[in-house]
Amino acid sequence: MGSDTPTPDGSVAAIGGMCEPGYYCPQGASSMLDNFCQVGTYNDKYGADSDAYCITCPDGLICDAEALPEPLDDCDAGYYCTGETN
Repeated sequence: MGSDTPTPDGSVAAIGGMCEPGYYCPQGASSMLDNFCQVGTYNDKYGADSDAYCITCPDGLICDAEALPEPLDDCDAGYYCTGETN
C-alpha cells in the first residue's frame, strides 16, 4: 500500500507523517527511504515532495554522503572542495 500523501513517515504500517530532511517523498511513495538526496546535495526541509528540494552543496562545504539534512563539514584549511569532495 502506498501513501496517499506526499509525506510518508518511512515505517511499514503507517501512512502519512512528515518526510524528514535529507529525503523527499513523492505522492504515493511507500517509504521515504527510497527517495533520498544524492551525494553532493542536501535537503534541510521537512515535507519535501520532490528531488527539487535537494540543494547542491556549496563550494567550500562537504556533502559526500547520501540523505544529508545539511552539509557535513567545512572544507579543510588549505584545500578547495566542491560539494561532493572531502
